[in-house]
Amino acid sequence: MLPSANFGKISVPIQVMDSEHEQVGGDFETIRKITSNYQLPEDACSSYTILFKKLDEYENDLHRHVHRK
Repeated sequence: MLPSANFGKISVPIQVMDSEHEQVGGDFETIRKITSNYQLPEDACSSYTILFKKLDEYENDLHRHVHRK
């Protein structure tokens, strides 16, 4: 027999993950707003280019992972 899970019902971690998804989604909305949708500043160095590209990729991966059924 398997030991009982220490988080109670399976709905508990699902609710936690849903809540975290909402929070991270809101954080990315803020980042998009601040960066004008990851628009590079005119004088952007390569670090900005890499950072904005990685943020965009991470956000896309997050949405793809969370909304995959």
